[in-house]
This record gives sequence, C-alpha cells and structure tokens, in this order.
Amino acid sequence: MASLIGGLSLLDQQKQLDDIPHVIVGTPGRVLQLLRTHESFQKYLKNIEYLVLDEVDRMVQTNINEDLQKILALVPGQARKVLTSATVLETDLTSSLQQALQVTSFQQISLCDAGVP
Repeated sequence: MASLIGGLSLLDQQKQLDDIPHVIVGTPGRVLQLLRTHESFQKYLKNIEYLVLDEVDRMVQTNINEDLQKILALVPGQARKVLTSATVLETDLTSSLQQALQVTSFQQISLCDAGVP
C-alpha cells in the first residue's frame, strides 16, 4: 500500500510506489503532483486494484473536475475506486460529483448510520 498525502516526504512516497502497490490511498493534490513529477507514476496506477482518494469534496468545490477525471482515467477499469470526504456533502455537491465523474451509482455513507458514535 502507498499513502500519498501532502505534508509528508515526496521521496518517501515515491519509494512506496517503487514496491508497486496494489492499493493507493491519497489526496487528489498529491496524486496530481506525482503524475506531473514522477515519470513512472502512470505505470503504478495501471497496476493497482484499489484507489482511495480523500478530500474529493474540495475538488468539486474548487471546480477541478478535469483533474479528478484525469486521475480516474488512468486507473484500470477493474480497479475499485473509492472517493471519500470527512465532511458531509450537500445535495448540490453530490450531484456535481456524480455529473463530473459520470457515475450512475453513488453511495453516501454516514458514520452515524454505520453505528460509529
């Protein structure tokens, strides 16, 4: 697994990628940064089984849908893609996210609904 988030060493995160992980967890901003700066990053994305992107609500709020689509387009079709947000998405943000990603199925899960206090 590779954890790709801002605030941590980019070199350490690149080393995680050298292990060719099957799971990548990260923020869209750091994933985009690696796409631009790490020559082999696209190769790593093509081999993953799971991509978990956090803070996706910020991308919708700042209207960076094209960047999010670029990331998702590089992930193989059979890979699971999980988009997360710690904040509650308003209905209009949820609709924007669905339209931006051209998804037909969208599930919003609340930790309260899952029995987490």
